[in-house]
Amino acid sequence: MPKRPKDMPAWQDCTWRRIACEKPDCRICGKIMKQRQNHIERGEDPDSMEFVLQDVMEDLQETRDLIQKSAKHMVVDLSNLEDIDMPEPPRPDKYPLYKELMRWRKNVYDSMGKARQSKALWPDTDAARDLAWYANLLPVKTYRLLSDKWEIQNGDDLAKFDYDYTKYVVHECVNILEKSFSSLHTLAPSQKVVFLLLHSQFAYMLKRIKAI
Repeated sequence: MPKRPKDMPAWQDCTWRRIACEKPDCRICGKIMKQRQNHIERGEDPDSMEFVLQDVMEDLQETRDLIQKSAKHMVVDLSNLEDIDMPEPPRPDKYPLYKELMRWRKNVYDSMGKARQSKALWPDTDAARDLAWYANLLPVKTYRLLSDKWEIQNGDDLAKFDYDYTKYVVHECVNILEKSFSSLHTLAPSQKVVFLLLHSQFAYMLKRIKAI
């Protein structure tokens, strides 16, 4: 069973989980809470697109600054990276598994859309929110895992750390999706055929996902 690498801080999970820890001392949640509070104190709407984008740009700048500081500490010259011919992993559409996951994701969202149109209640449950969130996340993380594996096979030993963490993330996504399906079968038994179809499509890909 994949586990979070020991050197990977727990707060990193808050970057992808639907429900983050929301602790003030968390590197991710604490910063978001502080940004929201700052907007509120200035009389700004923290949920408006203007200020959301402003916060994103601020985070990106902090990331750039951190990379530059780390590079200087490690005596790494980042100025000529464009001149280095570094092979890149295949694009997502080159992986059949990724394309299958994206088709399955579409089926999930189409099913939820039809349910909302018919005024069904199950799309507003936590189980359905998990299904939508992780059906969207799983193709992205699976592609990242495939890319990490490709980089390792092509001599990039630094990709091993990211591979180990992404393997753990994919494993967690799969577990949450399985629990979501189990809950939905109980919450909306009248939709049994829909859930069985989506679950069977998911299960068909599961062996290949775990084999990456």
